[in-house]
Amino acid sequence: AFALEEQNRFSTLTYDEIMGMRRALFCAMLEKLAGVVVELKIVAHARKLARLFVRHRRLFSFLKVYLKYPLFFRSCAIEAGFDFERDKLDGVLRRIRHEAECALDAIEKAGEFDFSRFYTPLEILSKYDAFECASDVEKQNFLAALKKMSDKENLDEFVFAIKLDKFCKTAMSAHRKVVSLDFSRYSFRVVAQKADVSMLAAALSSSENMRLLFSKPIPKGSITKNEKFKNSFEPIYHFHTLNFGISVKDGLLKVEPRLPSDINSAEVVFSYGGINHTLMIKRGEQREISVNGTRLHGTNEVRLSDKPLYIELSLEPAQV
Repeated sequence: AFALEEQNRFSTLTYDEIMGMRRALFCAMLEKLAGVVVELKIVAHARKLARLFVRHRRLFSFLKVYLKYPLFFRSCAIEAGFDFERDKLDGVLRRIRHEAECALDAIEKAGEFDFSRFYTPLEILSKYDAFECASDVEKQNFLAALKKMSDKENLDEFVFAIKLDKFCKTAMSAHRKVVSLDFSRYSFRVVAQKADVSMLAAALSSSENMRLLFSKPIPKGSITKNEKFKNSFEPIYHFHTLNFGISVKDGLLKVEPRLPSDINSAEVVFSYGGINHTLMIKRGEQREISVNGTRLHGTNEVRLSDKPLYIELSLEPAQV
């Protein structure tokens, strides 16, 4: 996990890298196990040759050239009855066994580890209900499309997700082309939309669009056929879209905020006329508003001055 976090500090792990991470780790650990098997074969072969050399020295005298190798020398000493060398050989075997156990443990943990937690674009996409509520297939296809578009624009996938987020807030989704086809008693509609950032934005705008654009089957041979990936795309952080209900006109601040049920407080710093003012919204027993410690009654408006104000607003539980 630490290695993945460090990698994301320098360069965002891509969709393909995240999807291939489990398989890559499996391959690395299988390669490690293959090395363990080779070491065990070497030990077994050395013991076999040592037995022949000690018991039939004249016949196998040519093997004495291998006495310069510690493993063969110790094996010969053990065969000759010098058991003090056995501890050293056992140490070699314990090391090999430890490496095998570590590799098997890593394989088991990799099978349960959620690598998608380190795909940083999810931190942005998770605040959209259409993505959060999408099926696994829709999420996979959406992220594959995001990766393809970011490659086309030569952008980091996290940067592209930021671009998509800004597009959703500042632009309208592109119009779709709809072609009507009538055949006998049936009427068909063919919908087409250009595969660009506007298509992703359209999918994030509603669950209906998400299903329409990305419910197609996952490409054949996709690693997502593995059941362990079924619910893998869950973000580390969940975002809430907060409507602070702040409006300023002619120096008069009006606040009509709303907080999600699991948000206890929120601090907003806004600027008017070059002066920064702080608004603290929190839960309380009743609705109250105070400015620089002075409580106001019967109003939800505050006259801003040319000095920084600290405005504290409490919302009664019914409005939280």
